[in-house]
Amino acid sequence: LPGGGGEEEVVKTSTTDGHHHCHHHPQHQIHSPLAQSPTTASPSVVVANRHRKSPWPLIGVGEALQHVRREARGQDWRTALVQREVSSALLGMWLGEDICAPCHFPPFPTSLKDGYAIRSADGSGVYQVLGTVTAGEVPTITRRSLQPFECWRITTGAVIPSFLAADAVAMVEFSELVEANAEGEEVQIRMQFPSHAEGKEKGKLSAGTDIRPTGSDWKQGTRLLRQGTVLDAAGLGLLAAIGMTSVKVYEPLTVGVLSTGNEIVNVNASLPSQQDPPLAAREAVNDSNRPMLLGLLRREPGVEVVDLGIAPDRKDAIKQVLQQAFRRCHLVISTGGASMGELDFIKTILEEYQ
Repeated sequence: LPGGGGEEEVVKTSTTDGHHHCHHHPQHQIHSPLAQSPTTASPSVVVANRHRKSPWPLIGVGEALQHVRREARGQDWRTALVQREVSSALLGMWLGEDICAPCHFPPFPTSLKDGYAIRSADGSGVYQVLGTVTAGEVPTITRRSLQPFECWRITTGAVIPSFLAADAVAMVEFSELVEANAEGEEVQIRMQFPSHAEGKEKGKLSAGTDIRPTGSDWKQGTRLLRQGTVLDAAGLGLLAAIGMTSVKVYEPLTVGVLSTGNEIVNVNASLPSQQDPPLAAREAVNDSNRPMLLGLLRREPGVEVVDLGIAPDRKDAIKQVLQQAFRRCHLVISTGGASMGELDFIKTILEEYQ
């Protein structure tokens, strides 16, 4: 890929403050400071006195990845637990506590259909409609149980009061109007239950038809989400369903991504003109490594990505960016500046931290 100063394969180096840096190299060989403690690899002020061979022995990609994994396992990546409001901002974050159901859900029996609360034993026939029970309203109906061939009109999600002794909901499609009053309210309806339908027998509904029982989704105390779960849309919906307003989550792992190189430019930046030294349009290289790495990281759960931009090939400039990044980030990934050129300062700077 262009944009990394020609350095492509990954190697991870470690500093004393626990930060790690990934660099790229064109061949399947990698300069690794992990194999020994080299003398400085920086270009000398006098270029003629610079290293002619890298003090970092070349190792294969497989061995380099082993170093990366070993260094990563040696770090304590646990971040602080924080209390956060339940909102879409929690998507992709790691849950910091077990979530258990505070109560049965649903907490009361409800209707699964728009229809009529009835006694299943009554079966087909003409029913007296006593009134209406709707979702979201406290039933104000007369506190007595249903008598034979009496019913209450009911809406989906409405509570079925226990005192009614209704054990089934007949959906509206089973009914036809017999009588209405002057206000247009139903007085009598005829119910006709097909005897051949599944779950029906001799024109009757089965007890429990289209009723959602108390605790049918989960019982009080059921563990709904485990600590360490990555919160997705379903998890957020579950937290909202049980009335959670805030939860403990782990702070995101903050990862900074830096590109280096005088020739590297942002792909969406306007290029300098031919008369604008030191970089002419034909000499510029679009930065592709950094956007690629930022994209890969942003799809990872529990990661907050910091775009550190492009640093020029100056030791003081790179060091300043890295120092600021080390204070802000748990992990820093850089591309470029890791080969044997006189402007490759990354290894020198990392050595200074060891």
